Amino acid sequence: YKSLFKNDGFREVASYVKKEKTNYEKIYMPSFNLPFYYLFYTKDFDKNYAGKFKMKEGQSGIDSIQNVNFLSTECPSDLLMKDTLPKNTLIIDFGICKTPSGFTQVGEIMRQDNTEAFKILKESQD
Repeated sequence: YKSLFKNDGFREVASYVKKEKTNYEKIYMPSFNLPFYYLFYTKDFDKNYAGKFKMKEGQSGIDSIQNVNFLSTECPSDLLMKDTLPKNTLIIDFGICKTPSGFTQVGEIMRQDNTEAFKILKESQD
């Protein structure tokens, strides 16, 4: 059993974002199939999303769902510019990502095999 191949952590990250999304102006997370998991695990079956998904870089995705923004990278923090984000921004990176300068890891989502599935980041308050 390989947790990495079973998408361990996807349910947990969707639940975490659902619980926290009203506390943040913007949330950024990887796009790699996460929009589907996010909608499924948050039980958001709104038919208005039909037709909004599109192929991008070999994957089907959507740019955003309310204040949750999906970026085509495993490490959204690498694409985001410190000091240009709203102060109340949450960033979700895959666990393999390094935390860039200007951001602080404030949590993580772990797989069943105790490897890190996702990092939860905020802009550092220097």
